[in-house]
Amino acid sequence: MKKLIVGCGYLGTRVAQAWLDDAHEVFALTRSSERASQLRASGIRPVVGDVTSSLNLTDCDELDTVLFAVGFDRTVGNAIQDVYVEGLRRTLDQLPMPPRRFIYISSTGVLHVC
Repeated sequence: MKKLIVGCGYLGTRVAQAWLDDAHEVFALTRSSERASQLRASGIRPVVGDVTSSLNLTDCDELDTVLFAVGFDRTVGNAIQDVYVEGLRRTLDQLPMPPRRFIYISSTGVLHVC
């Protein structure tokens, strides 16, 4: 079965390995070509794109499962809304067809209030 991981960081990498161990075909969205090379070397099929701007998921057809585990990278300068709301919307819009299962991993932020 085909699986897609959007946000293949700490958690996504571990899920990808478990899926690979179970002989699934695993795709992972990454923003960087350097990371794409690392994913490819691990047996994961990289898709280069960014949930906040450009996505082309046409090669990810007939997906059984999508794991959306995007983290918020403060160094990039995107707004949280652009990553978590619009990024999710863009991902859903770009899927060639709805997957059987969609898993959303949310994040929490810790703020210090003065």
